[in-house]
Amino acid sequence: MDRPDKRNAVDAAMTAGLDAALNELEGDPELWCGVLTGGSQMFCAGTDLANGAGAPTERGGNYGVVRRERSTPLVAAVDGIAYGGGFEIVPACDVVVAGRSARFGLPEVSRGVIANYGAGRWGSPRSWRSASRSGPAGNLRRMKERRDELIRLLQAYTTESARLADEFATRHGLHTTDLHALIAVLAAEGRGVPLTAGRLAAHLGLSSGATTALVDRMERHGYVERVRDPADRRRVVLTYGDEAARVGRAFFGPLGADMDALVAGFSDAELAAVQRFLAGVVEMVAARRAAHSSTAISRPSE
Repeated sequence: MDRPDKRNAVDAAMTAGLDAALNELEGDPELWCGVLTGGSQMFCAGTDLANGAGAPTERGGNYGVVRRERSTPLVAAVDGIAYGGGFEIVPACDVVVAGRSARFGLPEVSRGVIANYGAGRWGSPRSWRSASRSGPAGNLRRMKERRDELIRLLQAYTTESARLADEFATRHGLHTTDLHALIAVLAAEGRGVPLTAGRLAAHLGLSSGATTALVDRMERHGYVERVRDPADRRRVVLTYGDEAARVGRAFFGPLGADMDALVAGFSDAELAAVQRFLAGVVEMVAARRAAHSSTAISRPSE
């Protein structure tokens, strides 16, 4: 299973791929055993909730594997999470080899939903309830504790970052909105797509008049400059000013050195995991914000 950006969640294409691979495993007499894995970081997070897992296949059922009758042994090699349908794939295999990082769980049970893809293969309802108490429930509890701690750390980072930004703004006579504008201009310039005043207004949620006053004020202090867009001389874009670069280096430079020292203490694999997690958090929060923005605000009638 190879969809690391989606934690190997099963979509229709993966169902078809698993079905085809297991059909080949069963049909080729030269193949004596199969190994089902998701790699060293994760096994499978279950069904792709955005797109669905596709229809059950004729020979394999759900995911192309859960209801399959086989004569060739299949080994589940599990590292990382095996949640929901990913957990239910496991008992469909003949042998399970679980690494130290393996985590099994059925989030469905905490929401009153029946896990119906393969949990029944573990045995009778009594043995399943016993297994739930000793295994998945404990994993879910640990997952919740880990999640709560991550949320606490993210909140602490957000708070400390805001305090540091406020200190920078206070030292240099900037409004909070000015600082947000500077960050937006710097980020856009770094991406090679400098902002126009109109796009800055949309980003900050300001009127055109308020944005003009903000840019005028920052230009007087040397924090931004209005220049002609090299790609289209008819457009005026905003660039980071020399004074902003100077005061930014003086204030945030030591923090950059501290960050370099912190990063040096992690392996490439650890940094990749952190990067994947933070990218997922940003994507998740942005999607939730967009969903709220598209929903009309209902106010009580007077």
